Amino acid sequence: LLLDKGINDMEVYVCQRLGSKNEMIKKVDVDGLSRIGEVDPITVLVLIQKELPKRSFGVQDFFVANGGNFTKLEVRAISIAKMELTEESVVWDVGAGYGTVSLDAAFVAREGKVYAVEKEKVKVEVLKKNVRAFKAWNVEVVEGEAPDALEGLPSPDVVFIGGSGGRIRDILEFSCEKLKPGGRIVMNLVTLEGLEEAIRAVKSFGMEWDVTAVSISRSHRISQKTMLKALNPVFVVSGRKWLAGSTS
Repeated sequence: LLLDKGINDMEVYVCQRLGSKNEMIKKVDVDGLSRIGEVDPITVLVLIQKELPKRSFGVQDFFVANGGNFTKLEVRAISIAKMELTEESVVWDVGAGYGTVSLDAAFVAREGKVYAVEKEKVKVEVLKKNVRAFKAWNVEVVEGEAPDALEGLPSPDVVFIGGSGGRIRDILEFSCEKLKPGGRIVMNLVTLEGLEEAIRAVKSFGMEWDVTAVSISRSHRISQKTMLKALNPVFVVSGRKWLAGSTS
């Protein structure tokens, strides 16, 4: 289980029958743990982190790219700012893809939890690898299609919707119901039709909302000169669930 989670840099102490005349303590690494053989039923397992994982906000695109679409760094930064995360926030990342938003949200909400929900098996496997590679242990991968896959998850402080599979209204309705009072919903949309549908939905659910149009250009080298190359514009829609007794 530890190796599957990518946890392989710990000192491991297997402490058997502590306090008895047959007490035995073995020191191994995580690889050696699976080869230790029969273990006494009365055993304490101690794991000591050799070095705290080093992480930073703003996962570079090339670290997580897999030949497909994902939320680019600059759009991610704006989207996460709109989330108004705290260290203890509970986040649903719906349509998590390769996990770019989940990884950066988990860095901010380091004492909280990020549930990365994704339905495509290929993306789920890459997502799991990225979680292990970045040691983002507060990210839990949930395989399945929203909103059904959201059933049973803890109520969120923030819901991010990066992909909806054409079920944006169903996902919003379920999310609004489960969202904590004062909680935020943030969506990334790339089409005018998707933007129109999202605005219509947040209005119907009585949310305070706003839209930010994000147009990013990056430097691009051609021969010995530099030009700017535009990325596709993205609409960032954010809404807040009204506190009990509030009015819009």
